Amino acid sequence: MRILIAPVIMLIAAFSPLLFQAPLMFFPDAVAWLNDPANAIGSLPMSVTLAAPTFAALFLVWLCMTRLEGRRLRDAGVVWTRSSLGLLGLGLAIAFAVTLGTAVPLQSTGREVADLGTPLWLGVLLAVVRGMFMQGFPEELIMRGWLMQVLRNRPLVAVAVSTVAFGSLHFFSSGGQQSTLERLIYLLNPTAFGFCAAALVLLTRSLWPAVGIHAGMHLATLVGTLMGLSVDSPTIWAVSALGYTVVGVVVLVLWRRKGGSAEVVLDR
Repeated sequence: MRILIAPVIMLIAAFSPLLFQAPLMFFPDAVAWLNDPANAIGSLPMSVTLAAPTFAALFLVWLCMTRLEGRRLRDAGVVWTRSSLGLLGLGLAIAFAVTLGTAVPLQSTGREVADLGTPLWLGVLLAVVRGMFMQGFPEELIMRGWLMQVLRNRPLVAVAVSTVAFGSLHFFSSGGQQSTLERLIYLLNPTAFGFCAAALVLLTRSLWPAVGIHAGMHLATLVGTLMGLSVDSPTIWAVSALGYTVVGVVVLVLWRRKGGSAEVVLDR
């Protein structure tokens, strides 16, 4: 039953920005002004509200960990040590390598690259907020933190369940899909990088490489856009998924060679 809590928390966190944005619906002129891409100053407050999922996830995971598991929030991976920054960077590097390494040779299959529609500094800020605070950290805290702790005594089951649950929730996400078949193909990518993230959690005993992979995928997409590269096509999604899967399998092999742990531990 506790496994089902993860997707519920994830959906609540995903919609949490509406708590701040909904009251503005009574002021349509203000909404138009705040959402105008050319209006950098007005867009800034709306960008900040996109960080709400981080606070929602922290509170909800803390509530579940303390009330249901009788443990601390830090046991779900909310801990920062001397190795955390390097592990975050490792995840970012993997995401950039797979995303851009896939996009460059497959440009002939890519779709038209959309203009940012905002000043560069605002586009970068939005990418960081969305990649790290709207999706990367909160979703990994829920899926690789809470969910893998619920199944901590069965590490490989924890990897499998968190991977499938995370991937399935992306069926309705907007990633440029144009048909039901494309939605199914698109699912391969989040499922694969979720698998890679879960494998890294086992090997490194840290949530941060998972956060790095998740946020890095969004940031690499921005970099690709700025370079005029397309990362959007069924072929690119499928090959990118293959890349993440290969990395994930290699990581699990390394974990096994280190003796494999009998429990999912997040202490770095």
